[in-house]
Amino acid sequence: MIPSNTLYVWLGILLLIGLGQAHFGLDPIFWWASLASGIVLALIDAAMGYRRPAIIADRDLPQSLALGIWSKVGLELRNPAKKTERLVLFDHFPASCHSDDFPIEINLPPKHRFQQGYSLKPNQRGDAGFGSLQIRRMSPLRFWWLNEYAAHPETVRVYPDFSSVSHLAKLAGNFTQQRLGVHQRRRRGEGVDFRQLREYRRGDSLRQLDWKATSRHRKLISREYQEERDQNVILLLDCGRRMRTLHKSPIMGKNGSETSVLSHFDHALNSLLLLADVALRQGDAVGMQAYAGHNRWLAPEKGRQHLNTLLNQVYDLDATTQSPDIDQAVESLLQRQNKRSLVVVLSCLRGEDGDSTINALNQLARKHVVLLANLREAALETPKTAPATLESAAGWAAAEQISLERENLSRQLSGYNLVCMDTSPSELAGALVNGYLDLKRSGRI
Repeated sequence: MIPSNTLYVWLGILLLIGLGQAHFGLDPIFWWASLASGIVLALIDAAMGYRRPAIIADRDLPQSLALGIWSKVGLELRNPAKKTERLVLFDHFPASCHSDDFPIEINLPPKHRFQQGYSLKPNQRGDAGFGSLQIRRMSPLRFWWLNEYAAHPETVRVYPDFSSVSHLAKLAGNFTQQRLGVHQRRRRGEGVDFRQLREYRRGDSLRQLDWKATSRHRKLISREYQEERDQNVILLLDCGRRMRTLHKSPIMGKNGSETSVLSHFDHALNSLLLLADVALRQGDAVGMQAYAGHNRWLAPEKGRQHLNTLLNQVYDLDATTQSPDIDQAVESLLQRQNKRSLVVVLSCLRGEDGDSTINALNQLARKHVVLLANLREAALETPKTAPATLESAAGWAAAEQISLERENLSRQLSGYNLVCMDTSPSELAGALVNGYLDLKRSGRI
């Protein structure tokens, strides 16, 4: 129960009356009578307000929310009273979400329904808990704002922004892939597994011709191949402290062009889901292991429905404050996965990680094909402009040293038969898919 402006005005008038009586020496009986009558009216007003029928309210939440994406939450209210009600609405949405639409002020006629939605943007993945809907209601004599609470507390899952995954169509060089930076380099009819015989088409190579079938049908017949299927793809996700680094990239928001600020981990998670979708479409089995603060394992399985299983395994993961122990992660993976697989490592390595990281990845590469996606840290990249002060020169020299150490690390790892990609977080998704498809076409997996 909160005093309204009407009550404050009445108290102000009462104060002026008291000051006037004290100044002119008048009998205070009128002031005491006014005070008593005001208190009685305020108490009666509060009692009348609480005896009214409660406002009926409901909240309509989406089944799930996507990180950093504006979503619509619906509100519906019904006034069972016989008078128009003045209401102010506050929804107790999670602290990790953002909305600019509150408070909502309405005048709700008797026996009427009111429907309105508000926009909500989650800033953190995981389980988001919604509290009750707070309805601030004016009392009949307008002395008080009375609070009512409706709509039961609810929990909704906030997933990574996987819109690029759900909209990815067939891997045939369509517009969606071009927008994501995925380039099809396959030459028609060439691959690893035999698919079918068909008539010769201009552009087919001579080694595709099947001479026995050509002789039998008395026309040129070509063999058509496809990439090998039924392979295993293991996604090794670093949850260490470096993955907490924030990266800015332009996006299209509800108000036009906006700047998206996501961590390296969120970019890696979105790219992981995209690559999983592509691999499942190719007929491969996909598994996942998280390390450095999280120890989650999902065995490789095939089928498009497995993408939902993977999504529910990783939606609440986040970067921790721990240092990544890749030695332990590799040892654990080698114990869990015996079949030769493509292991995609998503991490943020530096030259200071030293020989232990090189030895661990080399050990992994002896049994599996390893694709390392090493994320660049924008804050540590060498500035393009020459330093103008001593302080900026020191920063430039430090950034240059880190860059050289990263390049040296990449060269050392490439010498151990690993495929290394040094990429920015915003370009990671397309680079991963291209690297995966290139490895399949080369027959290495």
